[in-house]
Amino acid sequence: MTQDNHVSIRMYNIGFGDCFLLKFPAPKRHRKVLIDCGVHFLGRNKEQPFDDVVKQLIEDIKEDGVPTIDLVIATHRHQDHVSGFENEVWNDVEVGEVWMPWTENYEDKQAIEILLSQSSKAKKVHQLLDKMLTNPKLFGLEHQEQIDQIKEIKGFSENSLKNPEAMNMLHHGFKRKNDIPRKYLPFRDRQLNTIKPDFLPDVTVHVMGPSFDDKVIASMEPPKAEQWFKMMEDRGNSETPPVFPFHADWSRKPAELATANEILGRRDRRRIQTVDDDTAFNLAKGVEDAVNGTSLMMMFHVGNAYLFFPGDAQHGTWQSALEDDEWRELLTKTNFYKVGHHGSHNATPKEFVHKVLRAESKCRAMVSVYPVKIFEQIPKDKLLADLVALPAEYVRSDKVVDPGDPEGFVRTPLYVDTKIPI
Repeated sequence: MTQDNHVSIRMYNIGFGDCFLLKFPAPKRHRKVLIDCGVHFLGRNKEQPFDDVVKQLIEDIKEDGVPTIDLVIATHRHQDHVSGFENEVWNDVEVGEVWMPWTENYEDKQAIEILLSQSSKAKKVHQLLDKMLTNPKLFGLEHQEQIDQIKEIKGFSENSLKNPEAMNMLHHGFKRKNDIPRKYLPFRDRQLNTIKPDFLPDVTVHVMGPSFDDKVIASMEPPKAEQWFKMMEDRGNSETPPVFPFHADWSRKPAELATANEILGRRDRRRIQTVDDDTAFNLAKGVEDAVNGTSLMMMFHVGNAYLFFPGDAQHGTWQSALEDDEWRELLTKTNFYKVGHHGSHNATPKEFVHKVLRAESKCRAMVSVYPVKIFEQIPKDKLLADLVALPAEYVRSDKVVDPGDPEGFVRTPLYVDTKIPI
């Protein structure tokens, strides 16, 4: 057995994305687990090229000169979690197993339907945004600020595209190609989702999501918003400049209105109230949320260490775990938390922070994040303040927060390390 009595966790400073390397003590050699490796198009670390971080990661996993990982986990197919696997250096990496969410199982009919739905909607949004940028005046984009906003939304939408090169590496690549066992989790049999891998001695992995609940699966279906798509497509296929509300042809003088009658019906009022639902940003966000709904949610347990990695899981997956008595009890023991979805408001329930996490667990947390204009509320200040009040200690990947990193974290320009006793 290696002499270490702790699990080491390394969070790479890649920008807006996730890349975590775990090392577990085991006989003769540490066992290594990589959870995600990707960065968002809009959130690349300007001071640290992403390829340099990947090269550092490859150096960190070498054994006798051979890059080796016992387990690679891709929580879900978003660019900011898998794009690093596009790098050809992975073709020379020895990988023991690969784990992905059940929605990546190409032999599962339901998984294929979800993937097709998500990818086709993401592509449709992306193509229309491209069309808007190609001929902005046709779409009423008169000012540079409007055009820049569409460019940002287009960059945001790229996160939900297929990411085919990276996914091909995960499904068929690495040094042993198709000879590598690949698991699509969780299993439909609830009892099989507490896993004790032979290659991770004394480690138990509890796979809590994504859910198979019909309501949660329904949330994996992106919003249709066909009215918006049709309107944009009609504009894109026309050479006639668009007509906007409040043009003279749309206005009426007060004397012309029949004030005794209701001007707008219930359906019309509802359409006005929900008009913002069909904006380009909200449609891109809807696709994003749908893919996040497929994210793996996992707890690693060894000795006294309870390491919780929820990926970017959204409300449905969280709720399923919190309503399961066994999973909920397990979550109370969390003493390491990979803050969900880079610290966004919709990926760490208040119930988890205020009612499940316990102060006696002395939880440490890591937030893998980078400033992005379009995500000004990520990470959520209130969430981080609530963690501190628990009390829990946290660090960000992108910067030191005043008054400095808490004791127990070690920072370099490329990564932040911590150790959880077992």
